[in-house]
Amino acid sequence: IWRYDGELVSIFRLQGNDYMPQRTSLAFPKLTTQLLTEWMESNPRVKRTEWLRQIRAWARAIQEI
Repeated sequence: IWRYDGELVSIFRLQGNDYMPQRTSLAFPKLTTQLLTEWMESNPRVKRTEWLRQIRAWARAIQEI
């Protein structure tokens, strides 16, 4: 689960009956809470199309690694 509280993005993973905080996404291991927070903070300052373009460029770049 990814959660944005208006300031920070948190990532949680279900372990047993509890959700435990994580630094990276299980589905996208290179995606960190810090990077998600940066993207969310930049969203109001950047046009939506440019914001999506930046995220897509990041995704393509990590696939090449």
